[in-house]
Amino acid sequence: LLGGRLRLRGGGVALFRDESPLNPNEPGVDSRRASVEADWRRSITTAAGLRVEPLALVRADAYSLSDAPGFDETVFRGTATVGAEVKWPFIRRTRTGSILLEPVVQVLLSPDADRSDDVPNEDSAVLSFDETNLFREDRYPGFDRYEGGQRVNVGGRATFDLGDGREATVFAGRSFRAKRDLTLAPTSGLREKASDYVVAATANPLRGLYLVTRARLDGQTGEVRRGEAVATVDLGRARGALRHWYDAATPRGVRPHDLEFAGEVLVTRRWGMVFNATQDLEADVLRRGELGLLYQDDCVRLEVVYEREETFNRTLGPSEGVTVRLALATLGISTQRDYDAR
Repeated sequence: LLGGRLRLRGGGVALFRDESPLNPNEPGVDSRRASVEADWRRSITTAAGLRVEPLALVRADAYSLSDAPGFDETVFRGTATVGAEVKWPFIRRTRTGSILLEPVVQVLLSPDADRSDDVPNEDSAVLSFDETNLFREDRYPGFDRYEGGQRVNVGGRATFDLGDGREATVFAGRSFRAKRDLTLAPTSGLREKASDYVVAATANPLRGLYLVTRARLDGQTGEVRRGEAVATVDLGRARGALRHWYDAATPRGVRPHDLEFAGEVLVTRRWGMVFNATQDLEADVLRRGELGLLYQDDCVRLEVVYEREETFNRTLGPSEGVTVRLALATLGISTQRDYDAR
C-alpha cells in the first residue's frame, strides 16, 4: 500500500478473579480487553546508499471492567505514531574481511501517553530498556501501557567480519524526548528528556564460542544500572553457558546480582545429562539448582529434572521438586511439575 507494507493485527484477553490478589476479603477485578492495530512502513534507498523508512501506526483498545470496588466501567482509548527511520551504512573491504559502520536516527511523533488508573496493568508491569528495543515505536512488552510523546532515538553499530564465520559487533545508543514522561517508571531509564545509554557487544572469536555483553548506563553519571555478560560454548555433544548479570533498579526495589551456569552433555547420541545452577552473589548462596536426564531425537526432546530452590524461609526450608519437560519438533514445549515446597 502506497509503496510500502501494511500490517493489521488484532487480539484480546479476558481475566476473571474470584478474589483480589492484594486483599482476599475483596472481590477480584474482572477485565476484558480487545485491541486492533494497523502499522505501515516503507523503505526507500537513495543512490548514495541512504535508507529512509517512513512509518505510521494506529492502535485502539477497548476495556470492560467489572467487580471493581465501587464501579463497573467500559474504557475506550487510542494512540497513533508517525515518524521515520534513517540509516546510512558504510562498508569497507579489507584483506581479511570487512568493516561495516551503520549510524541510525529515528524520529517518532505521538500524543502524550494517557496513563488512566481505570485501566489495569496486567502485561506491561516491567519495561526493560536495552539495545533490542531502542528503535521500537512502543517499548512496552504488552498492551496495557503504551509510550507516547515526541522522541528521537539515535544509535550506531560497527561490525567486523573476518569472512570465515568469525565476527564482532559493537552497538551504542540513546533516546531523547521533548519533555519528561512521568508515566514511565523511574527505574526504566527513559523518564528524563535524555535517556540512559544502552551499549552492547557480541563476538564469535572461535568456532563454537559466542560472547555477548550488554549494559544500561546512567545518563548523568555513567554508572551501570543493568549489566549482563554471557559466554556460550558448543562442542557438539557438550554445550554450556555462563551468565553474569546485575540490575541496580528493579521495580520492586531489589538488586539481583547472579551468576548462572547451564549446560548439557550427551553421553550417547540420544541420551545425556542436563544441569543448571544459579548463585546469588549478594547473599552468597546457591539459590537454584537443577540436575536431570535428557533424551532427544529428531522429533522429541524429553527432560526429567530434579530441582531445588532456596526459599530464604528458615521454617519452610528449601523447595524441591521433579519437572518433566517435553518438546515436540512441531508443537513446542510442555512442562509438568511434581512440586514439594517444604
